[in-house]
Amino acid sequence: MQFLEPALPLASRAGGTSSAGSVVGGRRFSDYPQAFCWSNGTLKPMVANRSSAVFDVSKYGKTGVGSNPVDKTIAPVATKWTISAAGTSAAVSLGDLAGGVAESEAKRISGDGTTIVGWGTSGSGVSAFRIVGTGTMAALGDLPGGKYFSEATGVSTDGSVVVGRSHSTKGPEAFRWTSAGMVGLGDLPGGPFCSEATGVSGDGTIVIGTSASAVETDLFLWTTATGMRSLVALC
Repeated sequence: MQFLEPALPLASRAGGTSSAGSVVGGRRFSDYPQAFCWSNGTLKPMVANRSSAVFDVSKYGKTGVGSNPVDKTIAPVATKWTISAAGTSAAVSLGDLAGGVAESEAKRISGDGTTIVGWGTSGSGVSAFRIVGTGTMAALGDLPGGKYFSEATGVSTDGSVVVGRSHSTKGPEAFRWTSAGMVGLGDLPGGPFCSEATGVSGDGTIVIGTSASAVETDLFLWTTATGMRSLVALC
């Protein structure tokens, strides 16, 4: 392990990295928390307001996504930055969903850099979103039943598959979204009904996450062929 900021090793947090590991984005804490980018050995503060953060970096390290409050307010707004050898661009707001309060976060960017996912606040409630290319933020909806809520936490390499968490009639539930819609992935046997998807393979066929089970919180692996299985059981 190498500290990216030796002067303040306990006051920074990495959010995402490029595939080669040469670019890392995250949040640093000095007088106040602020988004940062570490590129080829150099720490570069992002052009951003207080309480900003980078949550992910594209495959080749050219784009960072996260949140940046507007006008120094505490409400986060989904944001992207362009990263280059010369430095980073000013924060570019990705907006919010229609209705509700102006609050959103960009959580992940696809490997090819074309798709950004996260959560925003709509008139119905908090909803997972997807932005493709230079398009606008589109809500992905939520699972039927329960309170209206969904949040995207992972996206496939080409941006066609999105995973995250929502609330169904059974309770908090992991989901997988494609152009056909959002599908709940269930949970592991035992314990209360509760699951959350935290990542997805590049081709979108494998989903990983956490779920309540007979052994309390467990890690799961899901595929279309096998459904949700405990990683503890597989080992």
